[in-house]
Formats: sequence, structure tokens, C-alpha cells
Amino acid sequence: LREERPIKAINRMAELGLLRFLHPRLRVGEKEREVIGNIIGAIAWYRLLFLKERCDPWLVYLMGLLDSLKLREIEEFCIRLAVPGRLREKLITARKSGAAALRRLSKGGMKDSELYHLLKPLQMEALLYITAKGGEVVKKEVSHYITHLIDVKTLLTGNDLKKALGLKPGPEFKEILASLLDARLDRAVKTKEEEMEWV
Repeated sequence: LREERPIKAINRMAELGLLRFLHPRLRVGEKEREVIGNIIGAIAWYRLLFLKERCDPWLVYLMGLLDSLKLREIEEFCIRLAVPGRLREKLITARKSGAAALRRLSKGGMKDSELYHLLKPLQMEALLYITAKGGEVVKKEVSHYITHLIDVKTLLTGNDLKKALGLKPGPEFKEILASLLDARLDRAVKTKEEEMEWV
């Protein structure tokens, strides 16, 4: 899976009947081949962006390879191959949260703040995986998140709230900054002055 285009190696494993040793129900049909083919394009697109966010392409391919398995079967695969805890968590999260994100993204019509909160918990590998699985609406939404929203932050900080408003650190801080971030994502505020007025 660490090859540049591992589809040939995956097909060869399928021809030799080796996939069953990874999991008895693991197969590579047309649907899985299409997803893996789309992953090649998604990774090529990601590389052109030169983002600071790190991504392990082989892990995206593994997500594509496991696409035919149900969540419980992915857990069995992880146990069977003694997959390390952190990697196991990435695979499980990609399937659970990724599936929920795919369903919501397919409907379209999301505000930027909604899109941000939906995709923020997902790591880059999972984002590229759902891009490869989804239709044009999904690709457009994930692309917009990665290129425009992923690094959005408020200009005001907790220190600004303390100095300007005399607020003490606490749960209220978090609520104000979270609400302010939503306003910034939805372009209700653009400058630091507008953020101060909004607060």
C-alpha cells in the first residue's frame, strides 16, 4: 500500500486469494476498485496544495481496501492483524464519523460553520477517503473545507476578552470564542474590530 499506485498489487492479492488472510469477507469488486482509483486522484490533488497538515497516503488506500467491510469487521481486521491502537482508532473513526459525514454532505446546503464542525474531527486521511467515496457535492464541500476553512481562527483571543471585557477565564470564555468562530466562518465578522463589536 506504500506504492504510488497500489491498485495493481491489490488486484494481484485478490487474484491469488490472499485477501482472505486479512479478513474472510475482504474482497475487491468494482465498487472498491472505483474508490481506490478515486483515492489516487484525491491524493494527487492533496499534494498539489502543499498543506502543513500531514497525510499518510498508504492509510487512505487501506481505508479504501477495507471499504467492503462493515464496522464490526474492520474491528475484527484490526484484532486479527494486531493493528496498533492509534492506527486502529483512525480506521474506526474514518468509518464511523466518515459515514455520518458522507450522509450529511450528500444533502448539501450547509453553512460554513456547520461544515467546519462536521469535518473538524476527521483527520486528513479520512477526509480524502470520503472525498473518494462521495459524489460531486461531497467533493466540493470537502475541498472547500480543506482549502478555505480548516485553519480559520478568531482574531480575538482569551487575553483580549480579559483585557477588553474584564471577563474571567471559564466556560463562558469557551462559549463566546466558539460562537465568535462560527460568526467568522459564516463571514458575519471579518476584522478584529468587528469581532469586538460582535462580542
